[in-house]
Amino acid sequence: MTRTNWGSETWAESGSTRTVYRPRAVRGEQMTPTATDDERAVVEAHLRRLDPGACAALVADLWAERGYDAVREGTVVTATRSGETLAIRVGGRRGDAAEADVLVSLDGSGTAPEGVRVLDAADLTERLWYAVDRSVARELCERHLGAPPADLRPPLGMRVRHHLSSGPSPAVAALALVAVVAVVGAVAVGMPGGSDVAAPPGSGAPAADDVTRTPWEARLPPGITSEGIEDLDVLAAAHRRAAADRPLTIWVDREEPTYDDGWRLTTLDFDLRSNGEEYTVAVSEGPRDNRTRLGTLYHDGTNSYVKVANRGEPSYRQLSPSEQERGTVPTPPRLSLELVTKYLSTPTTEMTGTVERDGRTLYRLVGTGQPASRSLDGVENYTVTAEVGTDGLVYNLRASYDIVENERRYRKTDEVTYARLDATTVTAPAWYERRFAGEPTPTG
Repeated sequence: MTRTNWGSETWAESGSTRTVYRPRAVRGEQMTPTATDDERAVVEAHLRRLDPGACAALVADLWAERGYDAVREGTVVTATRSGETLAIRVGGRRGDAAEADVLVSLDGSGTAPEGVRVLDAADLTERLWYAVDRSVARELCERHLGAPPADLRPPLGMRVRHHLSSGPSPAVAALALVAVVAVVGAVAVGMPGGSDVAAPPGSGAPAADDVTRTPWEARLPPGITSEGIEDLDVLAAAHRRAAADRPLTIWVDREEPTYDDGWRLTTLDFDLRSNGEEYTVAVSEGPRDNRTRLGTLYHDGTNSYVKVANRGEPSYRQLSPSEQERGTVPTPPRLSLELVTKYLSTPTTEMTGTVERDGRTLYRLVGTGQPASRSLDGVENYTVTAEVGTDGLVYNLRASYDIVENERRYRKTDEVTYARLDATTVTAPAWYERRFAGEPTPTG
């Protein structure tokens, strides 16, 4: 067994190498690494060049520096802290990520099953910048990338772009671009955007006047301290586990700009019911007292089917696998994955107290500032309030923010409420039984 100055232990186990990374006993004051946008872009570019094994080693070191006990076996990292465990897989096929909480795909092209979060090189760069001490970030870059951020050599494409931005002659610019194309080739990298799933809770939205400010005697939810969210990944994994494979109902309300004799905000209501395998999603439009049903989705555990109102006449269809993957209708697995990482990824959060709901003690969080989620890029005046159980389940969430659409500014509110846990039943809709059990023409 050998010990390195990075707090790791390596030994042979059943013919494979298993490495344990432990947090340092002494950590300095946490500071945000200061660097230019160019340095961050260079770090991200170097991260993209790592092979899966080298990336897994960096991930293990990075999570260890964030306070975890991290064990790396090949390209799988198991990170544990305060009894909570994250399974992180680097690369691999879609099926390999089924048992993971996080999939690291450096180029952003990897796909994962619903409920598994995908991190790319930009996400790892963010964690180097904001999740560890400045000196540690430099050491991690030097150890795994070959030099501190300020000393890393930009890739050829970045050097050419920087040279062009300083104003070369047209002839020089043309030659440089030809050189880049010749060396690098024409590569198009697709970055999967976060699906704009469901928004937050309406009827159970947190209310400020029933918050109790108490000493923190009960067990705090995973990833949360008495000051706010300490580790978003841990909280996201805990929420996913708490909501997985159990009967529950989720109510989602979100507002979208629509055009109907002028632009206005329209409320979309999603009523999700799941028994852990099957689920239904009923989609309606309009205010609470006058909603119009737009359609229904039924998932039988494997395939999804939809009934959609089409000019007064219903239409029926089975969704293809790619349509299920890309669908914008919120589903229980997708909400389990995205609710925390989308809405609670604000730069600051505060624990403001506890509330008692249905015999449960819930911890109330308030977050402000621009969320890190790509699907919320460009929003302004963002505020989110959430109530979290001791198991990490986010029972109620309400996010409000300004958007600009079609040269108009709107104040949007998204709400999500989890309810009827372990008391929800799901049955196949009658239209599914008629249409997809062989009856030629369903009637309603």
